[in-house]
Amino acid sequence: MSGISSSASGGPCNFTGNEFDIDFEDDDNDFVNPLDYFIEEIAPPYVDSPKAQRYPEVPIRTTDWDISQGTKPAIKSTLVPFPFPGTGPAMLVDQPIPKGTEGKNTAIIITIDRSGSMGADAFPVKGRSLSRIEVARGIVCALIRLAQNQGDHFAVLSWGSGIYTEWPQNPPGSTDSWTMPLSTNYDEALEYFRQYESGGNCPYPPIPTTDGTTFSFATESLVEKIRSAGMESVVSFVVTDAFADYGSSGASAMFSGFFSPDPVTGIPRDTLLRRGDSSVYYFGIDNLGSASTCIKTAEQLNQLIDTHYGKPQKPKSAHFFPLDPANPNAARDMAQLMIELAEHD
Repeated sequence: MSGISSSASGGPCNFTGNEFDIDFEDDDNDFVNPLDYFIEEIAPPYVDSPKAQRYPEVPIRTTDWDISQGTKPAIKSTLVPFPFPGTGPAMLVDQPIPKGTEGKNTAIIITIDRSGSMGADAFPVKGRSLSRIEVARGIVCALIRLAQNQGDHFAVLSWGSGIYTEWPQNPPGSTDSWTMPLSTNYDEALEYFRQYESGGNCPYPPIPTTDGTTFSFATESLVEKIRSAGMESVVSFVVTDAFADYGSSGASAMFSGFFSPDPVTGIPRDTLLRRGDSSVYYFGIDNLGSASTCIKTAEQLNQLIDTHYGKPQKPKSAHFFPLDPANPNAARDMAQLMIELAEHD
C-alpha cells in the first residue's frame, strides 16, 4: 500500500474494499464513490480460477543461443514421421527448442499525463463529477483486473515535467522507485487507485494533477520501467489530454517526444516499446469542443508513425476520445478498446 488511510479509520480518503461486489452506501456519511460505479461498468469480471498461469512469479529472462554454448542448449532430439504416411519409419532429427519454454513473461503498463488540465471535469456519475484523471484511474483499475485474469505483471506510471512510479511504490509516497519490479499485487493496487477524494486531500493522492507536459517523458517512463525486467511481451498505454495543445504542429511535437532516442541504446523509445510481441498505444482525451483538432492530431500522429516504420501499424497506434460531461459514453468506449488491445490468448 501507499500509506493511505481509509474512511473507516478516519483518514481523508474514501474508498471501498478490494472486491467488486460493492456496497455503495456509507452508513455514516451516505457517501457514494462514483469511481466504483464507473469501474463496475468497464472492468472485466474477475475470474476466480483462471487457466494455469503461464508466467513465473519472478520473471525468468530467456536468452538467445550463442555459438559458444555448443549445440545442446539450442537443439533437442525428437521423432518426426516421414512426410507421407506409410512410406517409412519415424526418423530421429534435431529440432530447435522454442524460446520461452516456461511461457512468455507478459505485462500491462499504463502511464498517465499528470498535467493540471487533467483535473478538468469529464462526466457526472451518481451526482458527483469524475475528472479526467479519475476516469484514467478507473481505466487503470480495469486493466489491473485484466492483468489479474491473464496472469500478467503490471505497473502504473505518470509523467509530466518528470517521470513517476505510481505503482508499485517503495517507500509509500515515493514516486521515484524505478528499480522496483513489476507488480502482481492486484488487490492492493485496485484499492489504492479506486480512492475518491471527498472534501479533503489524500496525503499521497493517486496521480496528482500538478505538473506540466513533456512528451518524451511518456515513453521514457515506460522504457525505464521495463528495462532489464525480463518481459518478452508488454502492452503499453500512454494517456494524455495534450492532443490539442500545439494546434497544427501537435502531432509533430508528440512524435518527436515519443520517438526521442534512448540514451542507452540510441534507439527511438517507441521502437523499443514495440520489440518482439510488444506494442504501445497513445490515447488522447479532451472535451467535445476540441474534438476536431484532436481527431486530426491522432490521424497525423498515426501517419507519422506509419511512415517511420514503412507500413501501417495494425491496430493503429493513436486514438482520441472526447471525455466530456455531454458525452459520458466516450470513456466507456475508450476503456473497452484499451481492454481489447491488452487482451491475449
